[in-house]
Amino acid sequence: MKKFLLLFLALFLVTIHAGNASAAIVKNEEKVSFTMTENQKTFMMYDESNPNRFPSQFGYRFTIYDAEGCTIHARMFRMSLSGNEIMLSEKNFTGNHYDFSATDQAEAMPYKNHYLELTKDQGCGEVKVKGLYGYQFDNVYEY
Repeated sequence: MKKFLLLFLALFLVTIHAGNASAAIVKNEEKVSFTMTENQKTFMMYDESNPNRFPSQFGYRFTIYDAEGCTIHARMFRMSLSGNEIMLSEKNFTGNHYDFSATDQAEAMPYKNHYLELTKDQGCGEVKVKGLYGYQFDNVYEY
């Protein structure tokens, strides 16, 4: 009985200091749906949803239609403290892209302004875009 009690006490002491952890993907995204009547459209977002400064990504997923023969240039930027623009990524999408297939993602910095700039070629008609853009990060909970 004494050995059983010592074994139980040892197991209790070993497990009392073991912590549990779980993770969740946190998204801070904006839905958009618009017609590009002008040649350029920009979206800006501030990453305040990441207080623990976990590694995060800034990106977009768009459906582009009525764009036959047109090219959409998508560029993602981060604003530095001095106001300079730092390009994170640049992609070109030619023609229609259905089912959110126009997508890109780049590493973001917490508490910084990031923005997305969409530009269409000269001579293109009205291009329709819908989808979402924003931040995503893995939030780890320890308890």
